[in-house]
Amino acid sequence: MVIAAFHLRRPKVTGGKAAVDLLGTPLLGQVPARRRGGAGVPSDDLAQVLASILVPTVKTVALIPASPRDVAPDLIVGLATAWTEDHTTVGILDVGDHSAVRDRLEPFARASPPQLPSWAKQASCLVTAPGPSGYVLYLRVSSRQAARPAGLTAILTDLLPTLDLILVLTPPLTQLPITAPPALAADAVICLTSNATPAPVLAETRDTWPALTERIVGIIHDNRRRTRPRSPSHALGRGVRDGYI
Repeated sequence: MVIAAFHLRRPKVTGGKAAVDLLGTPLLGQVPARRRGGAGVPSDDLAQVLASILVPTVKTVALIPASPRDVAPDLIVGLATAWTEDHTTVGILDVGDHSAVRDRLEPFARASPPQLPSWAKQASCLVTAPGPSGYVLYLRVSSRQAARPAGLTAILTDLLPTLDLILVLTPPLTQLPITAPPALAADAVICLTSNATPAPVLAETRDTWPALTERIVGIIHDNRRRTRPRSPSHALGRGVRDGYI
């Protein structure tokens, strides 16, 4: 007797409006579906998104991917570089082990700003100059350390005096509860969704994590449809580089 097994796929978010309806937070912006090598990521629009939430009391913004497949390195780096055009220094504090974001920064020229926090001397830190002015500092922090009580306090205390903006890239919502401590340590929270986001993840977060949901100021939705690499070489050549996995 042959028994057929069927895998029930969870429904996916079908657009920015659907993500907003599920999570109950505003839509801050959308990224176009068709782009290649970072082209098409609207840096001016992304800068306006940040400007809409940044007030004198907001210097740290947590970026929470809804799922692991919602991390688009070109979008993360685009957010950071969009804010460096005014001779500012932006830090990306990677708490979610999103190494593809660092890979995206590697081609940029190395930089030595006049002032650097002590944490920038660690081997995991990368300081780049992605444009004619300003700097982007990438620092990897383990999620275990960030999940400890006041785990990010010492790091943020060291970084804040010398950085104009800190983007805290957290583990995805699918990894709650370890996602919550680093997200709640930030002044504001943005959720990153895409057409690959499982819809139940947003609904479950809204219903079971009200304290976190209340801190989410809005959603940035990526309209690009991601597909799994067809082979290991495809994964190394395209998937990791462009954020497909």
